[in-house]
Amino acid sequence: MARPLPSFVEVPVVGAEPTSAALGSIARPARLVRSGAPASHAVRMLRDEPGLQALVVADDPQADAVSALTRDRFRPDLGREFGSAFRKVRHLSTSPAVVMDADTPLLTAASRLAEHGSPLPDVVVRGQDWGWVPAGDLLDHLVRTFRDAAACDAVSGVMNRDSLDLTLEAWCSSIAHTPNRLVAVVLRAEGLEVVNEIAGRAAGDVVVAQVVAQIVTAAPPGAFVGRVGGGEIVVLGVLPDTPPHRVGSEVEALRQALMGAASTPTQLPAHLSRVRWPTVRSGASVSARGSADPERVVNDARMYLRELSAAPAAPNRRGPNAGADLRRTGDDARRGGRLGARTHKFLTGVAAPPTSPQEQDATPDKAFVPAPREDRPA
Repeated sequence: MARPLPSFVEVPVVGAEPTSAALGSIARPARLVRSGAPASHAVRMLRDEPGLQALVVADDPQADAVSALTRDRFRPDLGREFGSAFRKVRHLSTSPAVVMDADTPLLTAASRLAEHGSPLPDVVVRGQDWGWVPAGDLLDHLVRTFRDAAACDAVSGVMNRDSLDLTLEAWCSSIAHTPNRLVAVVLRAEGLEVVNEIAGRAAGDVVVAQVVAQIVTAAPPGAFVGRVGGGEIVVLGVLPDTPPHRVGSEVEALRQALMGAASTPTQLPAHLSRVRWPTVRSGASVSARGSADPERVVNDARMYLRELSAAPAAPNRRGPNAGADLRRTGDDARRGGRLGARTHKFLTGVAAPPTSPQEQDATPDKAFVPAPREDRPA
């Protein structure tokens, strides 16, 4: 029976603010009104519904150009001025707006907006619920999208090395003096150069993207996934307060799940179906409780890969082309345990941790080399 994956703390990723790819999700609430509706009706809607940001004035909901009455143009005395039943919405001060669908990509929306020249009109979002996007908001989100694109790996779409470094430093600071720990799993896909030589660089990029996509799918919520170059992928997570005897088994379950996801292709184009899938190796580390060093937490996991990069891959029971795991002897484990007390070393490929509560309480986890257990009762 597979061990459950750890539940990570949701911590913001640094250097890559989430940006919406669709126009609808950045829209402010709006409501459709007819130009012939009483002006007092529109004024009352804006006055009585604080969350309503704009009124879309249109007689034809399918039109591509409408006008908008926004809250920032609403005056408190407007109700008295247009309180007469003879005044209509079309008599109110409105501004032109361009109508776009809610699923329009931000870049497409900005390009269409630029065609209208200066001053830029606002955007009205047509969908199940109407919305309003000021031109300035759209441009701000577009700038953020380009900035975030610089923090992403062009091949796989996940965060790149710069974003990894920023996030790692911030997360290490965030767990200081808390019961949390930082977990790092480093996976390396080996043999990509063979794919590049035989099938071309484009095919190698497709394989890398697929490996990363499968890791992203297997990673638990709250995990950071980044590609730092070549076939090396790093998964970070903040582990909440966990009994020391369970930390090793939870990190091992995570490493095995990521290895299993990365080791066998699940979806490749037909013309790449005969491409040899890379061998995937992995290493992991977990910090001490309430303390992590950004210079070491990933390097500790990566060190095992460097030491054993020339070692032959162990037989893989999942298939001839799937990845093999790192194997370390007891001497390797003891040597790894002397690397420092601030970071717990999680050594991959060693005997599985005990499963019964009696063994967990009486025997240290064989796959987990702990620092002094300051939080475990004597």
